[in-house]
Amino acid sequence: MAAGQRPTLQASSLQAASSQSNGLDVLTAVGGWVFLDVSAVSGTGTPQMSAWLQGWDGVGWFDLFHNGAGPTADATQADQTAAAAGKRNINGASVITAAGKYSAFYPQLPTKIRLRWNITGTFTSVQGFTFSATADVK
Repeated sequence: MAAGQRPTLQASSLQAASSQSNGLDVLTAVGGWVFLDVSAVSGTGTPQMSAWLQGWDGVGWFDLFHNGAGPTADATQADQTAAAAGKRNINGASVITAAGKYSAFYPQLPTKIRLRWNITGTFTSVQGFTFSATADVK
């Protein structure tokens, strides 16, 4: 993957369980932004989601910590304010409970990354979190 490209980590889809995306080769990229767009949330029992980036070290996957979550276009959501560096979740310290846009900067990336998420709540077959994620690698 060449620097400056914005590959898709997770195509927009409905998810109702914890899982992860496929691994994405970023090869010579040094660092970059990850953008998470949660477009819809439905379900009962207070649906909650957290999402973070993982890296591959050739043996296994490990959690990556970002250098600070960035503000988003929708400044009305309280959990979208900038988070301190050293956090795991892309959206900062809180869980995601509503639609919104989130971002985090990673100053260093391994050669392969993936998105991992944890979802809790009660869902029918047409409920859950609809979201997508992209990376802007440099």
